[in-house]
Amino acid sequence: MGSSLPSAEAQARLVREACIDAGIAPSQIGFVEAHGTGTAVGDPIEAHALAAALCEERSTEAPLLNRVGED
Repeated sequence: MGSSLPSAEAQARLVREACIDAGIAPSQIGFVEAHGTGTAVGDPIEAHALAAALCEERSTEAPLLNRVGED
C-alpha cells in the first residue's frame, strides 16, 4: 500500500468554505496555530494551503501571524 499526501488545493478550498459558512472573509483571520504531524512533505503542504486560503486578499498592514505547536 502506498502513502497518500494531503491535497493543498482541497485543504485551501475547505478553509475558504469554512470562512464562508462562518460569514467572515479569510483576511479577517489574524492568527493561526498549527500542530504539524512532523512529516517533511505533509507539513509544508498544509502550511501552504493555509497561506493560499487566508492570504489571497490580505493587506500588508494586517499580516497573518502563526505559531507552530510542539505539544
